[in-house]
Amino acid sequence: MGTSVLREAGNGGDFLRQIRQECGLPIEVISGEQEAELGYLANLYDRRLPPTDGERVVLDIGGGSTELTLVAGDALVQSVSLPLGVVKLTERFLPHDPPPAEALAALAAHVRGVLAAGVPFQRELRSAEAVGTAGTVTTLAALELRLDPYDPDQVTGHRLTAGRIRDLTAWLAGMPLALRQHLPGLEPGRADVIVAGACLLAEALAVLGFEGLTVTDGGLREGLLLDTLARHLAPTPPRRAG
Repeated sequence: MGTSVLREAGNGGDFLRQIRQECGLPIEVISGEQEAELGYLANLYDRRLPPTDGERVVLDIGGGSTELTLVAGDALVQSVSLPLGVVKLTERFLPHDPPPAEALAALAAHVRGVLAAGVPFQRELRSAEAVGTAGTVTTLAALELRLDPYDPDQVTGHRLTAGRIRDLTAWLAGMPLALRQHLPGLEPGRADVIVAGACLLAEALAVLGFEGLTVTDGGLREGLLLDTLARHLAPTPPRRAG
């Protein structure tokens, strides 16, 4: 399965053909909406999370895009995929290490603008809860919990407050990459993009009016597995509200 990078790359088709020819692997490139729905499925069936009949927003921060899905009970209401990814933001705004304050401010302003213009269901979020998935969110939880090695069961269900995310963002941005690469709970391969991810998460919560979010380790891969099983066993698409 391919996501944002293959949706956008000019030579994405050539890459897919080469993978098929040399490895025999067919790769399906999914839309941003499909990506959001798979994250919703993983969240819906994760029994490690407390059940809720109310509204919640599933926030999935990726390398090339960020998906937000509004859920009411177990029904998907609406989803949106935005061009906000940690790799893109790092390359555009944070070329220097450690990043200067003005670069972080420019990144934050850009994120706020895209979120304010691109999330169509902001008015519905007053009573909603937020759930976060994917590497940025789980890494921040692992850092706060000082997990070494990483433990998905401790991460899932952990509550990250908006204030704590701001603190972690400032802490990570204040140290060079060489130090971040050795932090317990932070994979060395994610150390170069975690500052952009943390800043993106902090601004998302601020724009959407959340005081924090619940972390889940389940995400796109689990959603893909659930979707595949559903289509083979009981081909019923995710239920939408209304």
